[in-house]
Amino acid sequence: ITANSSSNQPSDIIKGVTINFLKTTPLPHDNTTAVTISITPNTDNIIGNIKAFTSKYNDIITLINAEFKTDDDNKVAVDSLSGDSTLRSVKSRLQTLVSSQVQGLTGAFTALARVGIKSEKDGTLSLDETKVRDNLKKEFQNVANVFVVNDDLGTKGMMQQFVEMVEGYKDTNGKK
Repeated sequence: ITANSSSNQPSDIIKGVTINFLKTTPLPHDNTTAVTISITPNTDNIIGNIKAFTSKYNDIITLINAEFKTDDDNKVAVDSLSGDSTLRSVKSRLQTLVSSQVQGLTGAFTALARVGIKSEKDGTLSLDETKVRDNLKKEFQNVANVFVVNDDLGTKGMMQQFVEMVEGYKDTNGKK
């Protein structure tokens, strides 16, 4: 492709990519030169986002689990929300979502568990960072599809599904 920019960091040539030109190359006598650009994902940033997601998810599940705890006599504490059907519904929907496959995806990467994020007995998530990194290196786009919307495939990744689930718990005035 041919592109022009007044900046050394154009962000409008390739959607979602900022190019950082570090040096100039002298043009040959015909004023043309080929430039090869390699684009690689920022895996550290992606892993950081996945860690943040799993941490926040675990915070929510831990908070919900604390509301379902009983005392030593196996009696529910007076201030517990263990009988609250909405709280039970939230927990159930969260756990169903993280254990489900993304509709429309095929192949090796269709769910969080296949990427390297698994559900523990207490409902929290554990991240196998090495496995996620390896999977991103091998099949970046297929792994990304588990998390993000892909209009070409017509799929809603996990993050969009979480947003939609939370929106469903808001009242009609848009408040939580």
